[in-house]
Amino acid sequence: MPGVTYCRDITDIHEALIYGNEGRRCIRLAEQLDDDVLDIESWRVGPRLMILLEEINSTMKQLNRYREKIREKG
Repeated sequence: MPGVTYCRDITDIHEALIYGNEGRRCIRLAEQLDDDVLDIESWRVGPRLMILLEEINSTMKQLNRYREKIREKG
């Protein structure tokens, strides 16, 4: 399906959630706008993204373990 990213392993899930280009673009845009503009014109940052996670409890545990393993100390 166009516009769909399917992630099969925890590394791919982490990369998509943390480093996804669309998410970064929206955050940068939102940071440039004043809060009152965002309240009134939230469409400026683009369409909402839908994230579907199966087995969320298990996935969150795996993401936490993965992050502990890869994060830089300090």
